[in-house]
Amino acid sequence: MQIEKRYQVFISSTYLDLELERNEVMQALLELECMPAGMELFPAANDTQWDWIKKVILESDYYIVMVGGRYGTISPATGYSYTEMEYRFALENDIPTIGFIRNKAEEIPHKFCETDTEKTKKLESFKNLVKTKLCKFYDSPSDLGAKVSRSITQLKKQYPAEGWVKGKVLKELPSSEDLFKLKKENDNLKSQIAELEKKIDSKFENYSSGNDTVDIKFNFIRKKLDPSTGGFKKIGDEIKFSRFTWDQIFYFVGGSIFNKERYLQLKFVELIEEKERIKLEAQYSDERIYDFSVSSSVFRKIIFQLKTLELIHVSDQIGPDEYFGLTKKGHKLLEQLAAIPKGDCKIE
Repeated sequence: MQIEKRYQVFISSTYLDLELERNEVMQALLELECMPAGMELFPAANDTQWDWIKKVILESDYYIVMVGGRYGTISPATGYSYTEMEYRFALENDIPTIGFIRNKAEEIPHKFCETDTEKTKKLESFKNLVKTKLCKFYDSPSDLGAKVSRSITQLKKQYPAEGWVKGKVLKELPSSEDLFKLKKENDNLKSQIAELEKKIDSKFENYSSGNDTVDIKFNFIRKKLDPSTGGFKKIGDEIKFSRFTWDQIFYFVGGSIFNKERYLQLKFVELIEEKERIKLEAQYSDERIYDFSVSSSVFRKIIFQLKTLELIHVSDQIGPDEYFGLTKKGHKLLEQLAAIPKGDCKIE
């Protein structure tokens, strides 16, 4: 169920000089289905109302401050204007804030500018504080409204808030008791799954798997150059062992199954030949190595081991496309073995 939320936005500013701007901002917020809060609740700011103001700020999801040509009424208790006190309080309590400062201060009507030298200095100091945080400049009330709309949308994405929902919606949601029961059931199911996974894992403890090694017997024919004829004469059949881990074997077998390879045994021989040929040719430098092979019984043991580990399944009948298949567990392991780990890598 998608819950429709409303967000409360606290609007802070001096009042008479920025009345048009406040109206534009409130209109923009209402169009975004936000709830404006601020000076309209307490137009005569004073220290006796400060606790109430702080409460409303703390209940708000976002905070906007507008700075024009006036600094505003100064609190005797702090030496700051109430607008600056609100802004500092929002910052201290990690309310997502954004400031809007009037561009081209010299164009502000004289009646909306400070004439008191002390207040003028405090106003400039306050502007510098706002500029150190998220801040934008505006040229007119309509320009401010447009910038507020875009900014609140961005704030919602960057700083998702709890917001407010209708009481009717809350009644339709599960109660805390229901949620507790669901959580308890979920925890029990997780425990059961964990126990089952342990049992499944322990099932294979007695079987060679993973990085355990296995020596695979293979055959090849050695032929040596006969100087009298210029050809190669058979010396004899040879038997060797090639060492693999079960993960190496499964990575090859699993990949072949994934590609529906019908001649898996022949391909496995190619794998051994590729791994062992260079070493054998170095060992028998004056001979040629031919006809690598793996007996059906050896290959069958490999397949049965992978089947026992529940990595592959064997079809009941040989079909035209696939005889072996990967299990869900096999797919997962093959993906892990084939995945490229972090760090420098090269794929060729």
